[in-house]
Amino acid sequence: MDRHVAGTLPAPAGPRRSGQLQRQSLEWQVGPEHSLFMPRVYEPLTEELLREADELLPTLIRNALIGIYIIQDDLFRYANPRFAEMFGYTQTEICGRLGPTALIMPEDRCKVSEAISRRLHHGADTAHYTFRGRRKDGSQIELEVFGNRTEFDGRPAIIGMLVDITARCTAERTAREQLHFIGQLIEAIPSPLFFKDEHARYVGCNKAFEAFLGKQRHELVGRSVFEISPPELAARYHEADQALFDHPGVQTYEALVSSADGRNRDVIFNKATFFKSDGSLGGLVGVITDITDRKQTEALIWMQANYDPLTGLPNRRLLNDRLAELMKQSHRTHDCVAVMFIDLDRFKEVNDTLGHEAGDRLLVEAARRIVSCVRESDTVARQGGDEFTVLLPGLADEAPIERIAEDI
Repeated sequence: MDRHVAGTLPAPAGPRRSGQLQRQSLEWQVGPEHSLFMPRVYEPLTEELLREADELLPTLIRNALIGIYIIQDDLFRYANPRFAEMFGYTQTEICGRLGPTALIMPEDRCKVSEAISRRLHHGADTAHYTFRGRRKDGSQIELEVFGNRTEFDGRPAIIGMLVDITARCTAERTAREQLHFIGQLIEAIPSPLFFKDEHARYVGCNKAFEAFLGKQRHELVGRSVFEISPPELAARYHEADQALFDHPGVQTYEALVSSADGRNRDVIFNKATFFKSDGSLGGLVGVITDITDRKQTEALIWMQANYDPLTGLPNRRLLNDRLAELMKQSHRTHDCVAVMFIDLDRFKEVNDTLGHEAGDRLLVEAARRIVSCVRESDTVARQGGDEFTVLLPGLADEAPIERIAEDI
């Protein structure tokens, strides 16, 4: 059995012939092969049905949501109840008594008058615009107009519909103000901030982000990290973005960023996903915190806590840590770890006769010479004073120990 979908199509405009409506009612039918849609044409509507359709027009005019009006000779010849209600008048107070300018705020009268004149005197058939209306009590109402040139009582006139859009305009202004506030707030954030869409392409950022990367906003928007950052860094960002999209929420991690000065900066990324109004993933927003100075400070503190400031060798604390780690490793591998204790003979005499500056130079040179005698995998540490310790891991016999001792 054939399947079909019913519908109607308007016919070209033209004079109505007796007993016919210039419109054809069609039924769309799917052929047996389901590969071709073919219209089935019905008989024209009868005069009786046309009269019934015409009687539906007053229902539209009495519509409780849309204002209907007719303007002629600079007066409202007709206004439906809704139109009068919008402006706080009765139909009697408007029809034949008031003209358009009486219902328009002064600042919009010129615009509306020109629109009316174009239709009445300059051949324009339709118009669509918005204006601010003036109610009977002087308050303002925002309106949208759909007007058509026509004839009424044999003379030019305008028939139109009026829609109250005050609530819509108020909501739009509120939304614009909120967006403006959010925009100002974003720009006021001193940390670099950026937005990406669901495809991980940049859609916006603040000025701090532009300054941090040394790129203008138009150079970023619509591009991915692979078009902006070095390949090795871009791969890290893309992997993190994809992980966040796969599991929406928040994300924090450390990474490097190539900054405007060409240096790689240590940063923390704090990112979160956002969603569209339909609940689907919209993208992500991220904030960058530059921790380069903090990292350098942490590194300096660690160096000061674990290395001798004079010789640059590991101090007693780092020596003990490395020795403990080597002992654990030797239990697993059964290799030997040799420990050599070294001090400098007659070092006190150097300090006493030549001064502490000479003693310091001697310690630095002794450290350099000891390090030159061992492998890179070995550890030379200064315990304090003229005492040094050498850790020699991974030894299977004593022969290398004797050779190193002789070299030192």
